[in-house]
Amino acid sequence: VVTAVFVESAMTSAQHYRELMVQEKTRDWENLVKHMTIVFQDLDETNSGLISQYDVRNVFSDNNLRMYVEALDINTEDTATLFKLLDRENTGSINIRDFCEGCMRIKGPAKSFDIHCILYELERIS
Repeated sequence: VVTAVFVESAMTSAQHYRELMVQEKTRDWENLVKHMTIVFQDLDETNSGLISQYDVRNVFSDNNLRMYVEALDINTEDTATLFKLLDRENTGSINIRDFCEGCMRIKGPAKSFDIHCILYELERIS
């Protein structure tokens, strides 16, 4: 009986821990989207709802905005490449949804999985 109570308690604790992890990840996602929305609004100087490569290049020349974006773990050194990575449809402009999704995709350092996917694709096309 004691073992059963202990096992049940451990299982309940593990489930609670998983739920907390999911909540934390959701909260982090929502927080990043909020910050990226602020960045997008700063980039969209004309309030058109779209940003261009020109907007990204010029506004990221502002050191405060550049530092803010880099604090969110997004590299801003090469604005032309950054824009190409965000503009997946090659339209020359990015809306707020594409901007936020793209920033989430490129946020942080490359992961081992990403590197192995690239290596696999390179081997496949060689």
